Amino acid sequence: WEGNENIYRLSLDNDSKLRQKLCNPKGNPGSTSPLSSGTGVATSNDLHFTAPYCHGRNSQCDSDTSLEGRSTFETNGPNTIDQCQDGSDTTPEYSESVKRIIVASANGEDLRGGEKVRIQATLTSYNVYDRVDFYFTSDATLESPKWIFLTTVAPTAGESNITQPLNSNPFIELTLPKCPVNNAGACQQAVRVGLRSSRSLSDPTRQSRNNDGFHKPDTNCAKDIYDDTDDIVFDVLPSFRPQDQCAFETVVTLDANIPCHGRECTISTIRVVEAFPGVFYEYLRLPCVNFPFFHDSVKVFAGYGYFVAMCADKRLPSASSTCCGSYSDRDVGPGNWADILCEYRGERLTHEGNTNRCADWGRTICDPQRIGSYSGRRGQCLHHQCCEDDNAQTQYLENNQYHWTTSVCNIQVKISSDGLIAVVHDPEKTYTSLDGSNPQVQSHVNAEKTVSYFHVPWDNTNVLVGHLEYPSIAENSCDGGSIDGEYCLCNITLEETTVFTSLPTREEVLAKLHVGAFDPSIYENEVYTVVTETNDSKGVSVYSKGSIHYSSETIFRIKDEYSNAFAFYKNIRSIVKVCDGTFSFRTPPTFYDIVNPELISAYQELDAYMDHVFNHDNSPPFTCKALLKHFGFSNPSPSQVFVCSQAFKTGIFVWTSPDNPGEVFSYGNGRRGCLRAIAASILLSQESVSSTVDLDPSSGGIKEPLLKLTHLMRGLGFKRSLHHRRTDGMFSGTVGQSPYGIPDQFSFFSPDYSPGGAHKDSGLVSPEAELLSTNQIVSSQNAYYMFVQLGLSACFGGIGPRWDRGVFQSCGSWNDRSYRNAVAHLDFSPSSPDLSDSAEVINELNTILTASRLSVPNKALIESAYTSSYNDGGPEEALQVAQVLMLTSPEYHTTNNVLPDHSQIRVPTPQPEKNETVPYKAIIHLNLFGGMDSMSMLAPAPICGALFEEYKAARGELLYLSSDEIVTIDASGSDQPCDTFAVNKHLADLADIYSDGDAIFFSNIGHLNSPVTKKNFNEETTTQLFSHYTMREESFKVDAFGQRDGTGILGRMGDILGDYLEMGLIAIDRNSLNLIGDHNFNRKIDVISRRGFDAFYSRDIVGASSSGASSTVKQFMIQLNSMTKDTSGIGANLWSQTFVDALNDSQSYGSMLATVPSVAIPTSSMLGEQLAMVTKLIKLRDDRRVNRDIFALTIGGFDQHNSLKDGLKPSFVDINSKLKALRDELVAEGVWNDVTLVMTSEFGRSVTPNASGGTDHGWGGNYFMMGGQVNGGRILGSHPDTYDSRNLYYAGRGVWIPTTPNEAMWHGIAQWFGITTDTGLNYLLPNMDNFGCRLFSESDLYVGGVHTVKGCGGDTGAFSQTFYVNEPRLLTGVEQKAFCTKVTEALRDVATLRCVILSQTLSETNFIDFLYSIVIEYEISSDSVGIESAVNTTVESESFQADAVKALLLNATMILPSEKPSSIPSSVPSSKPSFRPSFFPSLGPSLHPSLDPSASPTSGPSFSLYPSLTPSNNPSFRPSASRAPSFLPTLSKIPSTNPSFSPSRMRTYVPSESSQPSFQPTAVPSFSPSMLPSESRGPSSKPSSSSSPSVYPSSNPSILPSLLPSKSSNPSVEPSEVLTSVPSTSPSISDSPTQLPSSSKPPSESPSDAASAEPSSSPSATRSDIPSQFHSMAPSSSAYPTLFNNPTQKPTSIATVSTDQPSPMKSSTPSVELPTLIKSFSSDTLYIPDFEGQREKCIPIPAIEYHSIPDYIIRNPSYWLFSSLEDCCSSVYKWSYHTCMTSLGDKIQASITTKWYPKFGEVGEELCVQSCSDGVTCGGLVLPDQLSLFDNAAECCRKGLPWMREIVCEALSTGQTPIGTRMWYVDWERERCIQDCVEDECGGIANVWDYMYDDIKKCCDRLYWIDFNDCTR
Repeated sequence: WEGNENIYRLSLDNDSKLRQKLCNPKGNPGSTSPLSSGTGVATSNDLHFTAPYCHGRNSQCDSDTSLEGRSTFETNGPNTIDQCQDGSDTTPEYSESVKRIIVASANGEDLRGGEKVRIQATLTSYNVYDRVDFYFTSDATLESPKWIFLTTVAPTAGESNITQPLNSNPFIELTLPKCPVNNAGACQQAVRVGLRSSRSLSDPTRQSRNNDGFHKPDTNCAKDIYDDTDDIVFDVLPSFRPQDQCAFETVVTLDANIPCHGRECTISTIRVVEAFPGVFYEYLRLPCVNFPFFHDSVKVFAGYGYFVAMCADKRLPSASSTCCGSYSDRDVGPGNWADILCEYRGERLTHEGNTNRCADWGRTICDPQRIGSYSGRRGQCLHHQCCEDDNAQTQYLENNQYHWTTSVCNIQVKISSDGLIAVVHDPEKTYTSLDGSNPQVQSHVNAEKTVSYFHVPWDNTNVLVGHLEYPSIAENSCDGGSIDGEYCLCNITLEETTVFTSLPTREEVLAKLHVGAFDPSIYENEVYTVVTETNDSKGVSVYSKGSIHYSSETIFRIKDEYSNAFAFYKNIRSIVKVCDGTFSFRTPPTFYDIVNPELISAYQELDAYMDHVFNHDNSPPFTCKALLKHFGFSNPSPSQVFVCSQAFKTGIFVWTSPDNPGEVFSYGNGRRGCLRAIAASILLSQESVSSTVDLDPSSGGIKEPLLKLTHLMRGLGFKRSLHHRRTDGMFSGTVGQSPYGIPDQFSFFSPDYSPGGAHKDSGLVSPEAELLSTNQIVSSQNAYYMFVQLGLSACFGGIGPRWDRGVFQSCGSWNDRSYRNAVAHLDFSPSSPDLSDSAEVINELNTILTASRLSVPNKALIESAYTSSYNDGGPEEALQVAQVLMLTSPEYHTTNNVLPDHSQIRVPTPQPEKNETVPYKAIIHLNLFGGMDSMSMLAPAPICGALFEEYKAARGELLYLSSDEIVTIDASGSDQPCDTFAVNKHLADLADIYSDGDAIFFSNIGHLNSPVTKKNFNEETTTQLFSHYTMREESFKVDAFGQRDGTGILGRMGDILGDYLEMGLIAIDRNSLNLIGDHNFNRKIDVISRRGFDAFYSRDIVGASSSGASSTVKQFMIQLNSMTKDTSGIGANLWSQTFVDALNDSQSYGSMLATVPSVAIPTSSMLGEQLAMVTKLIKLRDDRRVNRDIFALTIGGFDQHNSLKDGLKPSFVDINSKLKALRDELVAEGVWNDVTLVMTSEFGRSVTPNASGGTDHGWGGNYFMMGGQVNGGRILGSHPDTYDSRNLYYAGRGVWIPTTPNEAMWHGIAQWFGITTDTGLNYLLPNMDNFGCRLFSESDLYVGGVHTVKGCGGDTGAFSQTFYVNEPRLLTGVEQKAFCTKVTEALRDVATLRCVILSQTLSETNFIDFLYSIVIEYEISSDSVGIESAVNTTVESESFQADAVKALLLNATMILPSEKPSSIPSSVPSSKPSFRPSFFPSLGPSLHPSLDPSASPTSGPSFSLYPSLTPSNNPSFRPSASRAPSFLPTLSKIPSTNPSFSPSRMRTYVPSESSQPSFQPTAVPSFSPSMLPSESRGPSSKPSSSSSPSVYPSSNPSILPSLLPSKSSNPSVEPSEVLTSVPSTSPSISDSPTQLPSSSKPPSESPSDAASAEPSSSPSATRSDIPSQFHSMAPSSSAYPTLFNNPTQKPTSIATVSTDQPSPMKSSTPSVELPTLIKSFSSDTLYIPDFEGQREKCIPIPAIEYHSIPDYIIRNPSYWLFSSLEDCCSSVYKWSYHTCMTSLGDKIQASITTKWYPKFGEVGEELCVQSCSDGVTCGGLVLPDQLSLFDNAAECCRKGLPWMREIVCEALSTGQTPIGTRMWYVDWERERCIQDCVEDECGGIANVWDYMYDDIKKCCDRLYWIDFNDCTR
């Protein structure tokens, strides 16, 4: 079909509101045609056409009667413009013919190009099986017009007007093509109508359709004898240019809904619209997320033959129409066939839209057997292009056109072993495909084919650490799902619930709602209404749908915190439950429609992700830190980052001039991330412009090379030469960086690089310093100097372009300074007219090149050099000398403050002397950066059978190594799962080196914290796996826990050996982290270019005098970089030292390298050049006087995410040839035995391929090592014995967990290299002890190696240990190492041992809530045999157990093996029988059952070192020897020796005699005092009610007073907030005064240091500086006046100090006579507190016996006299109100509440009582300070007495008999299971700590060592 490029669109009518919106009309441009108006009726026999023709300007063209008849019966026949003849039949009784054609403008205007017309045809047909074809040509003047097929319609029988029946738009419509302006003023176009009669001998209903879905013939001309074909021609006026009619905009935003028009109202979606001919707009729909799981899913299918099927969401426009039903143009077929009824090609409808479309045509949606009209099947496409797209492929979803059905479809999930899921569809099987098979399920949701696994947030709320949170074959048998190979296949249940039922806050919306929504305003007809306008306090608006305000359809609007836009959330929570419903996850959102993915969804998802990153809270500081570093602040301060971050977030930076506060400037547009505001904040922040900050040695940093180059070019006037016209760039060399020359995706340097020395010591970074290699400094400085002297060229070390491609290039004479060989030069001229004024010239250069930061000494030095050159060589030479020196100064290369000391010339870093007695050895570490796919290097060979087949299946056809891609190696001596392995044929030489016995492959090796499997690697691994940078860092450091932070494995080798050997630490091309050691050792690292050294500044200035000669200038350069003062910038100091070292190294290395003949290693690649340089340096080992060399090399290009084989081939070929050449060279040199090369990568890659033919980031990989002394021909480590995903070391996604740590390889290499002591090895490999004997030794790796792994080779045993913790967690790596250290220390006298923890298992305990057990399995290895008994005895001993717990950094309790029997059986018996019965109590409970339990219980009590998990049934009569706190309160009569970590829920009867203070205050008072103070951060909520005073004071005041004085010899830290009834023996040392006076009669022995808010009723024993704020009712009887803070400052005289301030308590008068006061009471009996008694009691006194009142009450009667007992008790003894009220024997008659509260007593006597005065459940009046009151007994028991069984407590509290649950529990004394009930057959009511079982079998399973019959007897 012609014009298909525009076919995926909906053409808009002239009346379309959308068209008008897109147009933005300018107005009608008017007609430009000279044609006159026509009649609108066609004339025949025109001179130009042999068909009816309408000439002139017409709104329609009507053939009238000129077409009637057929063949010889047709007037003016054949009436076609190309002489197409009608059928030959002339039978008059059958007159099938086209009678009339009308072409009319749809808008009633002239027929014009670009406008829509309607075609009407009148004809006479034979029957309904005739067909009418419509064609069009845009140029009727051609001899052979190009006819474009429009459509085919079935007519009714007889004469009729042809329309498209049952269609919402019955007209045959056409948009006329553009008509260009010509001299005639119009162009001629034509329409053809052809009638195909069903009487045709060939039966036109079954003619060829050319796969377009229509019954059209092979030709546009009549074919059979009854056919009739006629044309009509008409003039078409020139098209209006759309741009003349409309002001089109590139993007049109619809700010309101637009009413639909015509066909627009019948469609579900718009994709592309044609507003005007040739003017297209793509509709960018609003971003919207979908769910891959949904309710009411239905089946959709693709292909005319029902080939592919899947599930679809009815709500989404995912599929095309499917309409079934009988109608006139349908042939009856054998099956249920359907039509495609689309409005435009590519149209998608919702299920409801499909239903409506079918209804418009009088048909229904169905589940058809066939669709469309292919290959003889009957059907219709409303637009023929819709059928053209009806393809079906399972592999490529984008090629499929899906159609709706009415059948159901089941959605499932397929779950991998690592918890990733894939969506699986199971459509209902209703029909077979055309080929007779069942329809295939689309590949990405096909249970057998899918590879689309992704992460979901599994709910882990009730999952313990170490347990899986998803269905698993191994752990939970797929939880009721089916097992599908290595996967679980589960049905799903989708739960969608309403989240909020009332107005939430903004924070609650953000926290709980995760599903977005559209702005409610876009819905029509007020679908949503506002419920609550924006609440300023909550920041939320609510929009409801319908009458229910808070439903799942409700939408919440909140203000986006990062912009002024609003965000909308739907009030719904969607959860997917899988399998049996135990496991679930939040429904994952996706921007894609799973059936109909579109490119716009990818863009929107990417935009959403970028928005998320951009709006993340970390983005402002992260971005600002990076930008600040690029602006010269290598270590930006927090305040700089803060200021920049604020500018990032607000989009505004406001700067106020420090010189003129009224001068304020604002930068930015107010939008988040505005770069103008960010840049201003960096450049104008206070620290950036502060000269004080500049003086900080850490301020600033080293400048990037490219910034230095651009600074030079801009500052000194870069000017291009006129003769340079090349377009291939102006730079061919590099200064360390180059535009668009980034070496890889990881940039030029690491952002966190920290060089040794001051930076490392201070924890600072200097990223740019990573480029400061010797060669980089030399080459870049040479480039700068030549730029100044010779312009930009490639000559003499310059970095200009190399004109060597057919262009003459010369580095000849430069003496004329014409720059003729340069493409550009520096055109700087000083502004000073007097060039002899050195100060003026240098000042100007100082401003331009260093921002006037040149230090005074350096400035004077350059001025001196300038003056000398000016005098000797003239101004031009002087200027170049000054520029060269400026470009050498540390001020130019850094942004530091520089304080040089020219009296101390800087010298190169010294090297130690060679130890002549030690032979030479070298290590070459070759790092393949990017993560080399080492499964492409080493793999199982085809001969491995099943293992190879598994490997092949995992790698896939694209990536596995076939037999013609490999060479085989013998692995028979390697303890691998196969004796023959394959090496990539492109590494054949490496395989030969292996076979020669000089190389080893390490299989599945990598970074580990400890030995792990798939079950525990997440918990045990602290590293950020799969990241290039972090994993490279780990592979370079080999220090998992950062114990040697900032150092590399090779650098630490230098640290150890450098004290007595001459070390060469050499990085090729760039510094490397693995070479960095501890800066305190100051080991020099030489960074050497692979291409050797350029001579430093060897080219004199043109025509230079002696003052301008390079030799003279070099001396100035050295002086410029002299030693600096201590306060000088550390970056500048680093630059200067590196510069001086570079000058020295370039000279020394350069001269030595010049003596080395070329080596045979090809230098055709970076690796070749690097290895050639290494070989030369090894050859120079004697000249360099080294004992040891360590070389670090890195090559990149291994991050192969796509086209793996093609990408790796050149790299492998390169590695293969270069390593073979290296071996040959070293053999020839005689040092092959002295060199070890190790080839590693930061991680291996995934075994499985990705969709791009590559592999993704993995973990474990294969390494290679070679050397002359290597004991090769073996594969070490453990290659996987199966590629099954159930393998313990398969982590999922094709990732293997390493089975061998990096430490293993380096351990053996280090011993060979000379590091053999324990101290040295532990410094080198701080984490090696975490791997036990899983290390390689020198004897393992090298021929003749003598060193082994200490502690290995003897007995090895497995042990377990259990800890109890009160939170679900595991031991950290540090704790594991500490535990193993305790093991080895405890056994050091037995043998040399190694210990490693292999696994941890966390479980809930059955005997108490919130208590968890950690069982660690660990391994002990030794170098001796026969020590099993000694090891067992030690690790099971009490002393070891206690010591081991102390090593842990958590609050844990260790379960100890029993050494002595317990008087009560352990809840879990021991794992081993006792050899003889014990006669002493157990020191700890048992962990596992006894194999031979004791026949009788022991008689002694338990003396556990650790607490009981449940309280004893009876209190102990002597204290517990526990060393850890109890989990529940102790009910002992004797105090505990250790404090509780948390306060008791009930009062303690006796004081604590702990040697440590309590950590939290006691919630209720003690009946006896504490022996130590409370260190609580908050005050006690109850007073101490003990009968003895506290020994030490509290650090915080009590809210209520103590009843006894403190006996502490130390003062209180804070005062009491209430009065104390008994004075303290030590003063308060609080910063604030006491709020109430001491009410005790005896005076305090020490004064308070702060004023009291109340007067003391008793004097202090020592005087205070600060008077009481209130009047004292009685004089102080203290021996000393209260004038001094310090009680030792005692005066010689006694005085009384009082104040005139009144007391605020009771009486407002300062003093009242007692008789007067007593008379004021109406009661005859008054009550006073009895402080002299031993209990809380108020005693009565007759009103007239006031003389018997104690003195302290007389002194303050208004405070201590009460008119009733209730007043006295409630005021003074409110914490013991009940006791006080009954202390006189009175019965309480009334209660203010009927609530329940716990009443404490002896064990078993606790119960809940009601606050009332009599009755069965009454416990007396509730205490006024009772903290917890409950509505009923059940609640009181559950919350107030949680250690009691609720049913028991409730029964006892309400006077009932307890009734059990009739569940089963263990009777440990009789070792049987009994029922929880009180009847005869029952065992009694269970205790709260008894674990309950719903049947006896489960209960007896707990007693698995007991026969079932005995268990149930």
